[in-house]
Amino acid sequence: MNTFDKNPVQFPFHVLPIGLQQVIQRVHAETQAPLPLIASSLLGAMSLSCQDLFDVEPKEKMRYPISLYQMILAESGERKSTVDRLLMSGIRELEAEWEIEHQDHVSNNKTDISVWEVQYHALRKKLQQDIKKGEDPEKTIKALIECSNAKPKEPVRKRVVINDITTAAIKKMLGTGWPSLGLYSDEAGSILFGELLSDSALLNSLWNGSSIEVDRASTEVFKIEDARLSC
Repeated sequence: MNTFDKNPVQFPFHVLPIGLQQVIQRVHAETQAPLPLIASSLLGAMSLSCQDLFDVEPKEKMRYPISLYQMILAESGERKSTVDRLLMSGIRELEAEWEIEHQDHVSNNKTDISVWEVQYHALRKKLQQDIKKGEDPEKTIKALIECSNAKPKEPVRKRVVINDITTAAIKKMLGTGWPSLGLYSDEAGSILFGELLSDSALLNSLWNGSSIEVDRASTEVFKIEDARLSC
């Protein structure tokens, strides 16, 4: 959406619910930013907020993510960053809360891992003793397998907004971490001149909500499934 022409008639505000129109007008009164810029930024924030909860189904058996890919062209001084801070403040606050929770989970996980390691090594030692004494190791082997399967997993770090990131890192985050992200920036140079836009297969697959198999010799094998990405 090009905001160089500040004529709001060119943006279809009338199709938006009254509540959203009021939000746009309120932000405009506070920032004096172009109305189309505010409207597009608002839709982007809304998409990011609920893309992991809802899909759209225009016809039976035609179901798609509600993630949005947007690019807003605006002149310097049109308060892109100000609008971004206002509309994304709730998401940023949620991320801050998640980060505090994550640090607590990391701390607790270290304790859980320490306890697990003691149990695991004790069972391995018991298995060695069983074999050495010629005793039936079946019970110990079963306990060892159960203990191995119960190894505490590293807590997933929840993030919503990313900006300076490689394509490989996005794939890993969506496939092994939090499966709903937004690549958002009020200065698009790092994105436009980065490697992500050259990976059209990844962007198209995420746009459709398709599964992606990631199999590289230098990395672990994993699958991106039911993930969402807004840009």
